[in-house]
Amino acid sequence: MPVNNKPWGLRVNMTYPVPTFQKLLFWERRWTTSKQAQETRSWGKMSITDVLSADDIAAALQECQDPDTFEPQKFFQTSGLSKMSASQVKDVFRFIDNDQSGYLDEEELKFFLQKFESSARELTESETKSLMAAADNDGDGKIGADEFQEMVHS
Repeated sequence: MPVNNKPWGLRVNMTYPVPTFQKLLFWERRWTTSKQAQETRSWGKMSITDVLSADDIAAALQECQDPDTFEPQKFFQTSGLSKMSASQVKDVFRFIDNDQSGYLDEEELKFFLQKFESSARELTESETKSLMAAADNDGDGKIGADEFQEMVHS
């Protein structure tokens, strides 16, 4: 005998429909483009040294190893970021963006150097604020991919 007059025998709560895990996965897959999914998966397997030279990164980190010595433009030039195309810089941005929100906030900027080398120091509060001020063109308190790319190439 069918349940709820449905021939396939599913019990359906018509008052409070609850999406199943499979339906949620379907909608997530449907609204995420294949390119977005591919980019997310690819950074999960890659490291920053797949894009930038390990020697260049080491040299850039050496220049700013002491507190309050981080100069963004000098770091971008030494690490090789400023020589990259706009799309490559935006790929690096996605790697730096820990929570994948599409923005870098002050908390993420504090660990900026550690995204290039896990043993690197944290940026000081003044370095973090000056990096934010240098890139945050619209004054919303966060750095988007376009703002980051503009800062790298300025």
